[in-house]
Amino acid sequence: MNIPEDEYWIPTSVTFTMGEPIVSVVRTKRHLLGFVSDVDIVKEGRPMKVPLEDIRIDTRKVGFDAIIFHLPRSGSTAVAKAAAKLDNTRCFFEPRALNDFLSPQYATYNTNNEHLKKLLALFLGGQLNKTTRTVIKLSSWSTLHISRYRHVLKTTPFFFVCRDPVQVLVQILERPTGWMEKPVRKALQREVMLDGNSQVLQYTAAMLKLFIKEVLTLEWKPTIIEHKTLREDTLKTFRTELDPEPTNLELEKMAAEFDFDSEKWDRQRLYIDDSTALSSVADTEIKKISSNILQPLFAELLHSHP
Repeated sequence: MNIPEDEYWIPTSVTFTMGEPIVSVVRTKRHLLGFVSDVDIVKEGRPMKVPLEDIRIDTRKVGFDAIIFHLPRSGSTAVAKAAAKLDNTRCFFEPRALNDFLSPQYATYNTNNEHLKKLLALFLGGQLNKTTRTVIKLSSWSTLHISRYRHVLKTTPFFFVCRDPVQVLVQILERPTGWMEKPVRKALQREVMLDGNSQVLQYTAAMLKLFIKEVLTLEWKPTIIEHKTLREDTLKTFRTELDPEPTNLELEKMAAEFDFDSEKWDRQRLYIDDSTALSSVADTEIKKISSNILQPLFAELLHSHP
């Protein structure tokens, strides 16, 4: 099945029928720019389901301007929104289709790398102007598959947004992420070799440890963007990896994203750095498990990229 030359097929979800990936796409006559969520894609209308295997699309040169990986609650949404402020750039925000395709619940299905490459190629759009930039900001648990993404995206710059593990633990224990909830947690506990009776803190720390270790295993390390210098690291990284000569207006727009709380989508609210407050409320158990398990790896991570 060929994609018409005047259309873009943007994936919104993936299911499996008899082990075969079926992708839901939205057919549109235009490519989207800016910060693009699944809600934005669905608004384009004209949905259609089609077996991924049946879609004909060139996957030989699949590559993005950047893929953003991250520890949860580390500021990656602000980084993604800043990326979207560059002219002629779109940043897909945690696409459900990619989450579905690599979900641990579908681990027994045949999700091979050629299928992944084809799914990624759909996000690029076959008719995009060569000056258009495409960035994807993935969900935090996607870091488990960072080696697989590197295998199919050999030349794409990877960014990894991270934060002091104590501050991350405090936040996600208060506001759990998707991979902390059933049934995903049940499936992922096998990944970190914990039994079903493990405490939430043990499981969460084990997952963060695994995320960092997966990043450290890569031969070509991602560019590290640290929360405590989020604005400075992001602007420096973008100028190095995305656009060496952004305009003053682009720089102003990107920098301004860090003045506001990126998690407040319904209204604009000034961002107040909560790092000190989060560290101060961490209990002894959180500090101990972070010190024993996470801090050595976190220090190695910060020094893994020049």
